[in-house]
Amino acid sequence: AALVAESLESGGEDRMSGRHMNARPKRLTRKQKEALSAQGWDSRQYLFIQDSPDAGGWVLMNKTTGHYEVFKN
Repeated sequence: AALVAESLESGGEDRMSGRHMNARPKRLTRKQKEALSAQGWDSRQYLFIQDSPDAGGWVLMNKTTGHYEVFKN
């Protein structure tokens, strides 16, 4: 998963690196679920990792694959 998380970093700032790994996955809020559903994502498949200010969205983890994905909202 570390490789996937690194590829999400744009600009590779030092303070950002590794933040994904120690962020605890959390259940999505109702608002987050609604945002995902509105774009056709299956909100049940994802856990929230952290905000992604660069992408203007959230970093999510797919529960099935364990991959990190950026959701732009």
